[in-house]
Amino acid sequence: MTDSSFSMAREDGGVGGAVVRGLKAFWLFWWIVPRVQYDLLDLEYQLYTFEIFHRDYRTKLAHYVTIPAIAFFTMVLLAQLAPAGAPLGVNGALLYACVVSALHLGWSIRRRIWAAGASTAFVLLAMVVPATCFYEVMRVPGGPFYAPTVVAANPLLWIYVFAFLETLSHALEPVPPHVSGEDRWQTHAEFWHDGGLFRIAAVAGAPTLYTIVSIVSNLHLLPTMVLRIMLSTGYLPGLEAQIRAAAEREIATGHPRIDRFPVTAHER
Repeated sequence: MTDSSFSMAREDGGVGGAVVRGLKAFWLFWWIVPRVQYDLLDLEYQLYTFEIFHRDYRTKLAHYVTIPAIAFFTMVLLAQLAPAGAPLGVNGALLYACVVSALHLGWSIRRRIWAAGASTAFVLLAMVVPATCFYEVMRVPGGPFYAPTVVAANPLLWIYVFAFLETLSHALEPVPPHVSGEDRWQTHAEFWHDGGLFRIAAVAGAPTLYTIVSIVSNLHLLPTMVLRIMLSTGYLPGLEAQIRAAAEREIATGHPRIDRFPVTAHER
């Protein structure tokens, strides 16, 4: 279907329009804030969404554990991809660390905060040898790609476990738009009382759709976490103050916007 066809479907309000609206609603229900997955140059938006979706200190603490853990076990999985006779750490884990590091070094240099990208690269590269050693100790010779280690150490299992725990930590937060089926945030009491089918879908989505989101989000959450820690130690105090003020102002309204970074209080 072409763009014009989509426009006509929306305008005529018929079956086509209903399908488009349904697909859009499902997409937003699943990803909630899809732009945060790819718009790395909008650093303010990345940090702002991290603040409004992780208000409870327990949610933040959980993420500070699960985010590096998912990256680590991803490298354990990829460590089996190594050329014969290669030195320790020259494998798929190193390639993954280099590719992801290059991605984040790119935007950090363009935003002229190369230290953030360099710190993210350091964290990733520091995991390569430990992840490789973990794989070498736990591996099962001749095991398939999806089960390269003993069952208890299976990296795919632990990627899922940590992603699911990350997802569950959001139960400590208000329910955002799209998940609630409303265009506003809801308290858990409201959601459980009035959520209807969206409540059932959210419960079913926790170990499935939203856990997938947690896995995919690791690519942008790792540098966000690193930068968030750097900001808390005094790096770029102006940016820290800007993000904190915007998040606090929006949270105080009860319904913080999720589609973009609110530059000023007058945007409302």
